[in-house]
Amino acid sequence: MTTEPKLDQLILQAAADGNDLYQTVEDSRYEKLLSYSTEAEVNIDNAEDAQLCVLVYGGRHDAASPDPNVAYSKAKITVDGKSITPGVSSTKDEFSAAGIREPEIWKWFTVPVPAGKHTIAVQVTTPVPEAKFAVYLRGRIDAGPLAEPFDDGPVFPGYKSDTRGWSKTILPLTNYKMAGAPERSVAKQVTSIDGVYLDAMEWKTVEGNVKRRMSVNDNSIFLDGREYERGLGTIADSKLVVDIPQDSSTFAATIGAGVEAYYNTHARFIVEVDGKQLYRSKMLRLSHDGIDIELPVAGAKELTLIVERVFTDIPTDDVGFWVNARLLR
Repeated sequence: MTTEPKLDQLILQAAADGNDLYQTVEDSRYEKLLSYSTEAEVNIDNAEDAQLCVLVYGGRHDAASPDPNVAYSKAKITVDGKSITPGVSSTKDEFSAAGIREPEIWKWFTVPVPAGKHTIAVQVTTPVPEAKFAVYLRGRIDAGPLAEPFDDGPVFPGYKSDTRGWSKTILPLTNYKMAGAPERSVAKQVTSIDGVYLDAMEWKTVEGNVKRRMSVNDNSIFLDGREYERGLGTIADSKLVVDIPQDSSTFAATIGAGVEAYYNTHARFIVEVDGKQLYRSKMLRLSHDGIDIELPVAGAKELTLIVERVFTDIPTDDVGFWVNARLLR
């Protein structure tokens, strides 16, 4: 059984003024969001590796101007009342082997679903004023009896050759518009950390291009399919130096190459404390997931963040992010 999807136009109320050093206002860039929510009873009987798949679709490959803001869609998914962080994939740079970037037109959210009967709830929000939504199940089921071999030679190895793909449509792809949807006022969420964000601190010295709370191309910070409110956008080579507050104990951040990086980006992230190198990343490329780092800084005075190019003879824009870069007490 599936409930009829509920559509709302969320009017985001401005949060009370806080301290930018340690507080973050979610969805700070938007005044309105389109909200799509539904519930379904599902029964995973004989499928393995089952997943719930939620699609937000904002255009077509041949569309003259697909809405790139579909990239900033978010999803909350619960299975039997338990919230599960979804995996995320999107159009941008999924098909860029030749260096030609696809426009952003869709975003998928996926969560695993165990065998048995379950109640699934989905809420998707997107800044796109008109978008399509769909919900599916997918997995693998027994392939049934195998055909007799036609000779005595070795069998070509296949991936889980004893199973085949299986899918089921929970809600078909349907177009929805923000205009005309019931309005509902919601307060913007404010979160705090016990420390300070580097994007709100005074910087001691900067070499190269480093920007606060945005990419070097003045876009949102976007990594691993997620938009982030806080962090530093940069391009190799760059170097940033800040004074460490006396009560700090840890430097923390998520590092990675964002979707604005070229397919052949090769960058390395380095952290120095009082001139001593504490961290040196592997060579990071666009295909790599972001890496969470936490480093001790208690008693130290100066923090240096470096992003360097690995191959200086290749003409690329090695775009990188220090997501949620912060000094914690």
